[in-house]
Amino acid sequence: MGRFDSGITPEDLRKRSPRPFESPWGAIALLTTPDGPSCIQAFCPHMEGPLAEGTVAGGEIVCPWHLWSFSIDNGCRLAPTKDPSRSIAVFAVELGPEGTFLVEPK
Repeated sequence: MGRFDSGITPEDLRKRSPRPFESPWGAIALLTTPDGPSCIQAFCPHMEGPLAEGTVAGGEIVCPWHLWSFSIDNGCRLAPTKDPSRSIAVFAVELGPEGTFLVEPK
């Protein structure tokens, strides 16, 4: 599967970030970062915590349930300890011709 049209516009994302939605790869979430829009899986690999309700700061997202944090850039778990085996999926994001964000796995 190639790119998927999220149906979410930049205006929609400004109103609420992170913004979860269903995709062919499961539940994922668009979010605003200082470097622009990013997209990650919507649930934490530790007990399925809602990453889409997490806190975004400094290139990381923190799960609200148990405070596990992940790199938004590469998905690697950063806290409580670095652990590449417990990473999250990240997706490439671009603005499509219809003005909505297109996403695809990195």
